[in-house]
Amino acid sequence: MALRWRGADVALASRWRRGAHWLTIAAGNPPGALDRWTMALIELITVLALLQFLYFGILVGNARERYSVKAPATTGNQLFERYLRVQMNTLELLILFLPGNHPKFHDRFVDHVGIG
Repeated sequence: MALRWRGADVALASRWRRGAHWLTIAAGNPPGALDRWTMALIELITVLALLQFLYFGILVGNARERYSVKAPATTGNQLFERYLRVQMNTLELLILFLPGNHPKFHDRFVDHVGIG
């Protein structure tokens, strides 16, 4: 494949460098294209991350009951505060992880910011 400075070949080559090409080469897809198995894996990871956050929420609810911390309060018992902090840290990271996990968002962000 000959690279030209302007045209589809350069766009294809740049997608090859930053895409999930290592997952799609064996499937025979062109560089930068995501096949259905790759998207299924990405969706599975997303669902597992959301289920983990839901599980942490359930643990915080149980800790509220166990340590007698009423609903609007976020302080009281140190063990409860640890449960709550784990859930809040997970929420803070989900805000970055979920959009960054999606390939279309990643491509648009990289094109907009100019990285890669």
